[in-house]
Amino acid sequence: MVVRADQPLPAGFAGQDVRLTIESAATDGEALVVPVTAVSASAEGRTVVTAVAADGTQRRIEVRTGTSGDGYVAVAPVQADSLAAGTRVVIGAAPKGKAK
Repeated sequence: MVVRADQPLPAGFAGQDVRLTIESAATDGEALVVPVTAVSASAEGRTVVTAVAADGTQRRIEVRTGTSGDGYVAVAPVQADSLAAGTRVVIGAAPKGKAK
């Protein structure tokens, strides 16, 4: 990649380290996001998120994934209203025989 300034840079910048942020994708507005580690593939090959209810019961929700960044991925539930902001999701599993 070649980056060119759209205006002359001060001479004092020569030899200085630079950090560039490149946006490769973005959503058109707000998006429902979950940690990337919350998304998995089911045995049928569907992309799912496991939601946790207040009583601790879990249910798998099929989702379509979108833009990702900073450890999060945008998701859209296949079945409308099956996943909403604030829903607790499983982001990993404790090894068998160990408490979470």
